[in-house]
Amino acid sequence: MENLLGPYPDYRKALSGMEAAAGIIRYRLDEGPGNGMRIAEVYTAAGLRYSVLLDRGMDIGAASFRGIPAAFVGKGGIMGTANASAAQNFYRYFTAGLVYTCGLENLGEPCESSGKILPMHGSRTFLSAFDVSSSMEYEKGLPVLRVRGKMRSASLFGENILLVREIISGAESGSIEIIDTIENQGSSVYEYMLMYHINFGFPLVSPDSSICTNHRTVYYLETTKTPKEEEYRSFIEPQKTFSELTFEMHNPEGKEAYAFLQNPRMGLEARVSYKVDELPCFTQWVNMAEQDYVLGLEPGTHYPIGRTKAAAAGGLFPLEPEEQKSYSIVISISAGT
Repeated sequence: MENLLGPYPDYRKALSGMEAAAGIIRYRLDEGPGNGMRIAEVYTAAGLRYSVLLDRGMDIGAASFRGIPAAFVGKGGIMGTANASAAQNFYRYFTAGLVYTCGLENLGEPCESSGKILPMHGSRTFLSAFDVSSSMEYEKGLPVLRVRGKMRSASLFGENILLVREIISGAESGSIEIIDTIENQGSSVYEYMLMYHINFGFPLVSPDSSICTNHRTVYYLETTKTPKEEEYRSFIEPQKTFSELTFEMHNPEGKEAYAFLQNPRMGLEARVSYKVDELPCFTQWVNMAEQDYVLGLEPGTHYPIGRTKAAAAGGLFPLEPEEQKSYSIVISISAGT
């Protein structure tokens, strides 16, 4: 991808430092619903900019490409854990953002399991990172931006899970790679669910946009009914009222699955890719309501049908004591060809 500084191989000679074109800025919000939240804001020479929310599971909030918004952020804005908790209604604290990681105890609607009420899409979003580092490093002569941190999900008489997240962007690229490692530091088997809720909004999503994937079979969620192609391939104008649509995507071609969003009028493209053996399920969520105009692309270990149904249907993912599992996704935004 050509960076914003032009196709000049020696452009770095003209800069006072690489940080003039790419880098990571760390700061805290000092007002509003996100008051006190730590942010690591990444910017690249390709024009990609995004905010890593260090106190909301190291998820990604606002994101833009060459000044054009790419992510959908909910009406409540980026909300810190002081103003958001699992005891609240999910739709009150759902920040959305470019990446909202769901799990580890539940995906989908709230449900009861082992005598506990599990919140919608789980409580992973409320984890705060520690041992956080951010850096620009050179690999094979090219600058690479990294944000890394640890989180812990633990409770008395319950689980003890260490999560490590690393977010990587080439300083001259428009891509984001997220690498997650989940380690069971407890003394018993831990069964979990994981899903990456990736949210694109206007103007990347518009009636001018279309989406394609390499999945060969599509159903409405929890059915074997096939939707009309225009329901999941294209988009309409924002509607006063709109019933959200959720689709299950099956049978991807090859070992890597992808979804490709294109807006030729804006000259923008976005791509989400992941490994099928790590994340065998892919869900697409479409909501065309006014002010809630969003496309969700959601690779995961399970479809978002709730822990109870998932356990009955095919089982949860077990993690033995001292065992680790790793997952990765790549999100790329670029100027269309």
